[in-house]
Amino acid sequence: MLGNKPGGLLSAAAVGISSKVYLFGGFDGQTKATLFRLSLPADLCRSINSKEDCTAVRTCSWCDVYNV
Repeated sequence: MLGNKPGGLLSAAAVGISSKVYLFGGFDGQTKATLFRLSLPADLCRSINSKEDCTAVRTCSWCDVYNV
C-alpha cells in the first residue's frame, strides 16, 4: 500500500470504477474531506498469501480458491 490508510470511517461515500475504488469524506470523530483512491488486484483472493490471513476475513473463501 502506498500512502496513508483511510482508517475507520463512518458515512464515507465510495464508488468503484474499473479496478479502482474512490473513497471520499466520512466521519471519525471529525468530519473528513479526504479523497482516497484504492487500486485493487484483478483477483482479490490471490492477493492473500496464507490461510491464516484469509480466514481472518469474515468472507474468506480460501478452501474454494485453493481446493483445500
